[in-house]
Amino acid sequence: MPATKQNDGLWRFQKVIVDPITGEKIRLRKRGYKSKRDAEIAEASAIIEATSQPELLDEVLGKVVIDDFISYKDATINARSMQKKNKMINAFILPNLGNLDLNKFTNLHARKYYDKLIHFEASLNHKNAILDLTKSIFYHAETNFGISAQPIRRLQKFKIIKSKRRLFDVYDIEDFEKFNSTFSEDTEYELTLKTFFNVLFWTGARRGEAKGLKWNDIFFKSNEIRIDEQFIDKDPIQGRTVCDVKTSNSIREILTDNVTMNMLKKLKELRMQNEAYSEDDYVFLRMDENIPLADTTIDRLNRIHAQMAKLKRIRIHDFRHSFASVNFSLGADVATISRQLGHSSISITLDIYVTMISKKNDERVGMLNDARNSVLQDIKAK
Repeated sequence: MPATKQNDGLWRFQKVIVDPITGEKIRLRKRGYKSKRDAEIAEASAIIEATSQPELLDEVLGKVVIDDFISYKDATINARSMQKKNKMINAFILPNLGNLDLNKFTNLHARKYYDKLIHFEASLNHKNAILDLTKSIFYHAETNFGISAQPIRRLQKFKIIKSKRRLFDVYDIEDFEKFNSTFSEDTEYELTLKTFFNVLFWTGARRGEAKGLKWNDIFFKSNEIRIDEQFIDKDPIQGRTVCDVKTSNSIREILTDNVTMNMLKKLKELRMQNEAYSEDDYVFLRMDENIPLADTTIDRLNRIHAQMAKLKRIRIHDFRHSFASVNFSLGADVATISRQLGHSSISITLDIYVTMISKKNDERVGMLNDARNSVLQDIKAK
């Protein structure tokens, strides 16, 4: 029988199953659950544990499988990846699969699900990510609940016509110094803001990585900054949160220029005047608050100071691209830049900055031509 509500407002489940080996009837029942969903999940787990034969389930609701999938993934992937999956589950998968009996999920159900995904307001890349996650949930159901994933397996990804990668809007060193000169250092908070943008431009750190920096991540003797976590303002589940960096390669130590390190040193000296100072404090704090700068504040200041410097405003992430552009222009090799940016492989760096690299190669060939022509002219002159 389905989960039922008791007089005290709590839920219970009760079910009789047959042991696949002995043929004996097994009565499963338990009470005291706060919600119907909790009771259904407990019932499914009890049946699997009692029989080791998940195919004996008369009904397996999508929300039961999804909840079990989330519990499994929580223990196997990093928090940031799980947050992205939760966002897709709550936005589309759970509303469209949660109340369906997956034991009776047919090709027709799969087609209707696909049609809803077609009309869902999202990019094709995001729709493909939802489709991949749906398939993962069904593979989990196939392994743990004895449900066929064949209907959903047939669905094809949305075809994406790749457009030419757009050129990044970046600042060169001269542009950035114009932007930088519009900031004041008169107060601790103003110095905090100025130093934050210097860290973005001169280290290539992502916004969340810079916000997640603590004083024990700054090594003044070696001029290095350690990045091993990020602070996210707009997490879909938890709001503001500290989480792991994007990939294991994103954990890195970045050699930083003297000017930026001196700004950090000056900021630390001001911060240490506060009796509550700790090495575990965040570096870039909001005014009168012990949490990192808000994204809205960062975006607003970026817009205001670009106008003051009479420059085209670039996105916050474009400060990271600017770091790469400056390093390419100074002759740094791709492997070094890739490590500094924390990319998981050099191929990612090559793919993102292919236009910059091609331009640099054109300049290199031009220099080779000039050098060769100069030598030939010297030979003819002799």
